Amino acid sequence: MLKKYLPLISGFLLFATLLSLWILPSATPTLGIAILLFTVAVSVLSVFEKYKGSPVSRSKIIREVMKTLLIILIIVGVGGIAGLLAGRFAGAYVESRWSGMGITAGFVSAIITGFVVGYLVRWGMGKLERR
Repeated sequence: MLKKYLPLISGFLLFATLLSLWILPSATPTLGIAILLFTVAVSVLSVFEKYKGSPVSRSKIIREVMKTLLIILIIVGVGGIAGLLAGRFAGAYVESRWSGMGITAGFVSAIITGFVVGYLVRWGMGKLERR
């Protein structure tokens, strides 16, 4: 059931984050933490679903959950720093040209940077697993 509605939920959370920037900017960090916790919960549930009904040891489940949590922490750490820098530079540049549009450009560039970092970390971890 979760797989069916996951893209809809993710899109709604992204839309809510964008909307919170204009309506209530102070709620945006709280919403970001909620999205992060939602991502961790979905990741752990997918690991348990993967091994549902199979005779696999608990150590394999624990190892995969820990690996997933490590990947998420790397993405959040590196993606957060890269997104912060990209957002600040893009926001300052756009604000100097078009007044009032800097925060939007900074947010969009930070989101794109976060996605790129997430993809690169996922790709790199995939390469390490195949070795």
